[in-house]
Amino acid sequence: MHSGPPPAGNVLARILLNLLTCAALLVFLAGLRHLIRGAGPAFDGPAGLVFGAGLACVTLTLVAASVEAGIVLENPGGGLAPTVDGPLAHADMLLHGSADRLLTAVLLPAAGYAILRAGILPRWTGYAVGIAVLRRTSAAGLRAAARPA
Repeated sequence: MHSGPPPAGNVLARILLNLLTCAALLVFLAGLRHLIRGAGPAFDGPAGLVFGAGLACVTLTLVAASVEAGIVLENPGGGLAPTVDGPLAHADMLLHGSADRLLTAVLLPAAGYAILRAGILPRWTGYAVGIAVLRRTSAAGLRAAARPA
């Protein structure tokens, strides 16, 4: 924890990890789409929905990371915290908040449905996805996300 805005190096390192995670997620989503489509032509729709929603999530994350990096690069002395200060902080909150939850609410149920119906993975993974949906989109999850750090 920092008493003020985090150092620019910390924020940029976090963004670098975020970029690497996004690249890994793209590979994972492509593989999951391949598995779902391999279950038969009836699963082309869910496979496309999973990949499309996942791709939109990755895009949203990259845009949010760009906004944060722009604030840090504009103020390299560390005068602004990129998630709460600056002209784009409110946009950053929407990108990490409601927009991300909306895409998660599309991605996870489609993935859970495809996993359970196509039988491409063990059944427990489909149920785990269902629990993640409830946790991520429930009122308790929304309250936990809104709590200040």
